[in-house]
Amino acid sequence: MSALLGWLIMAAFCYLLFRKPSGFPGQLSLEKVLLARKDQIITLVESGLIKQLEEGSLKNIVNPDAAYQQLNPMIEQHIDVFLRHKLKQEIPMIGSLIGDRTISQLKTVFMKQLEELFPQVMETYFEKAITKTELQPILERTVGRAIHYTIIAGPTFFKGELRSLQWLGAVFGFIIGLLQLLLILVML
Repeated sequence: MSALLGWLIMAAFCYLLFRKPSGFPGQLSLEKVLLARKDQIITLVESGLIKQLEEGSLKNIVNPDAAYQQLNPMIEQHIDVFLRHKLKQEIPMIGSLIGDRTISQLKTVFMKQLEELFPQVMETYFEKAITKTELQPILERTVGRAIHYTIIAGPTFFKGELRSLQWLGAVFGFIIGLLQLLLILVML
């Protein structure tokens, strides 16, 4: 009986933990706790990110060469459209002087320059552009969404852990029941 009671108590706790707060005073929910500590979570994450930015370890996460390879087709297409159409519209004199071979050579030169420039731009961005003032609004949105999604997906995502917690409640209930039985037998 006590094992069942222990299991029921833990099952109710797990259910109430991920339940939306209903406004009942004193109601415990993970969402309430996390939202109450949202500013502290943001400060903690922000300090960790700033430390990583200062150490330079955050820029190692993003590989500029790999990022360039992913963006390369789009950049190449944009340069092609620029050289074939927009340049002729903006400067008709040059447009009439250059042909497909010249456009191909210009495109090759531009792409080579961009390939050399892109990693430097990315490195400079991670060193100077991301500052504490830029991180604050990003983290506020991100942490708020993370809390929301944790509450929504929590019961599904932590299903195994919650089930283990319920069985742990059953085991503790069983142990408490045995201790009570032992005390009753000793008292008689």
